[in-house]
Amino acid sequence: MDQQIKEKWVKALRSGEYKKGLGQLKNNQDITYCCIGVLGVCNNLQLYNENDSKSVAIQPNSFKYNYGISELLGLTSDEERFLIKLNDNPYSTFEEIANHIENNL
Repeated sequence: MDQQIKEKWVKALRSGEYKKGLGQLKNNQDITYCCIGVLGVCNNLQLYNENDSKSVAIQPNSFKYNYGISELLGLTSDEERFLIKLNDNPYSTFEEIANHIENNL
């Protein structure tokens, strides 16, 4: 993973600007994010909602990318799946996820 992208992502996760959510990149109802959603947003990737014809969203008020961010931002599929699983643990925090990213990616 590109060092600048990684640093920007870790900084965003620790900023307090993003509230952690589960199961979707962004929930527009309560404005929460998955760590992968934060990665995309802090790198200016466009999120699409379920009403957009380009969307692959499956939940109301959720947002998805219309393309895989793994290839665009340097994550392997395995890394992306691991981070999603870590994010969707309700007891993990963005700080813990940022630590994992710093130490393992």
